[in-house]
Amino acid sequence: MNAIPVDNRPPDIAVRDLIDRHGLRPILIAVLGLALHRGHDPAPRRAEALSDHLRRDIGLPPATERRQYWELK
Repeated sequence: MNAIPVDNRPPDIAVRDLIDRHGLRPILIAVLGLALHRGHDPAPRRAEALSDHLRRDIGLPPATERRQYWELK
Protein backbone atom coordinates (compact mmCIF):
# COMPACT_ATOMS: atom_id res chain seq x y z
CA MET A 1 0.00 0.00 0.00
CA ASN A 2 1.25 3.48 -0.81
CA ALA A 3 1.17 5.89 2.08
CA ILE A 4 1.16 9.62 1.51
CA PRO A 5 2.67 11.57 4.39
CA VAL A 6 0.47 14.34 5.72
CA ASP A 7 2.03 17.79 5.85
CA ASN A 8 0.48 19.70 8.74
CA ARG A 9 2.52 22.84 8.20
CA PRO A 10 0.83 26.08 7.16
CA PRO A 11 0.90 26.55 3.35
CA ASP A 12 3.23 29.55 3.42
CA ILE A 13 5.88 27.62 5.35
CA ALA A 14 5.53 24.59 3.05
CA VAL A 15 5.94 26.80 -0.04
CA ARG A 16 8.98 28.52 1.43
CA ASP A 17 10.50 25.10 2.13
CA LEU A 18 9.89 24.03 -1.48
CA ILE A 19 11.48 27.22 -2.78
CA ASP A 20 14.48 26.73 -0.47
CA ARG A 21 14.93 23.15 -1.70
CA HIS A 22 14.34 23.59 -5.42
CA GLY A 23 14.58 27.30 -6.20
CA LEU A 24 11.99 29.83 -7.29
CA ARG A 25 12.13 29.22 -11.05
CA PRO A 26 11.33 25.46 -10.99
CA ILE A 27 8.47 26.04 -8.54
CA LEU A 28 6.99 28.80 -10.73
CA ILE A 29 7.31 26.63 -13.85
CA ALA A 30 5.58 23.73 -12.09
CA VAL A 31 2.73 25.93 -10.82
CA LEU A 32 2.21 27.60 -14.19
CA GLY A 33 2.33 24.26 -15.98
CA LEU A 34 -0.29 22.86 -13.64
CA ALA A 35 -2.49 25.93 -14.05
CA LEU A 36 -2.30 25.69 -17.85
CA HIS A 37 -2.88 21.93 -17.89
CA ARG A 38 -5.96 22.09 -15.66
CA GLY A 39 -7.76 24.15 -18.27
CA HIS A 40 -7.62 21.22 -20.70
CA ASP A 41 -9.16 18.51 -18.56
CA PRO A 42 -11.72 16.46 -20.45
CA ALA A 43 -15.37 16.79 -19.55
CA PRO A 44 -16.60 14.32 -16.94
CA ARG A 45 -18.10 11.15 -18.35
CA ARG A 46 -21.85 10.80 -18.26
CA ALA A 47 -23.35 7.72 -16.63
CA GLU A 48 -24.88 6.67 -19.95
CA ALA A 49 -21.38 6.35 -21.44
CA LEU A 50 -20.09 4.00 -18.72
CA SER A 51 -19.79 0.28 -19.28
CA ASP A 52 -22.15 -2.03 -17.41
CA HIS A 53 -19.22 -3.17 -15.26
CA LEU A 54 -18.46 0.37 -14.07
CA ARG A 55 -22.16 1.14 -13.64
CA ARG A 56 -22.50 -1.91 -11.37
CA ASP A 57 -19.43 -0.83 -9.36
CA ILE A 58 -21.03 2.51 -8.47
CA GLY A 59 -24.48 1.04 -7.81
CA LEU A 60 -26.29 1.83 -11.06
CA PRO A 61 -28.38 -0.70 -12.98
CA PRO A 62 -27.01 -1.97 -16.30
CA ALA A 63 -27.70 0.27 -19.26
CA THR A 64 -28.75 -2.65 -21.44
CA GLU A 65 -30.98 -5.42 -20.23
CA ARG A 66 -29.59 -8.68 -21.51
CA ARG A 67 -31.62 -11.81 -22.00
CA GLN A 68 -30.80 -14.62 -19.66
CA TYR A 69 -29.62 -17.90 -21.14
CA TRP A 70 -32.71 -19.74 -19.87
CA GLU A 71 -34.93 -17.35 -21.83
CA LEU A 72 -33.35 -18.39 -25.13
CA LYS A 73 -35.19 -21.00 -27.23
